[in-house]
Amino acid sequence: MKSLNDVLYRGPIALPDLVGVLLRFRTMKNVVTTDIEKAFLQLELLPAERN
Repeated sequence: MKSLNDVLYRGPIALPDLVGVLLRFRTMKNVVTTDIEKAFLQLELLPAERN
């Protein structure tokens, strides 16, 4: 019998891409960062648009 880990989808390995992003990030003159969680929590839906 297979375990749950055996049957779960394994996505692509993102670590090499992350290393490249971090290295390119350091070479840029100007960079912008943001907190997506705070931006998401400030969105407001009309009551009719909610579930």
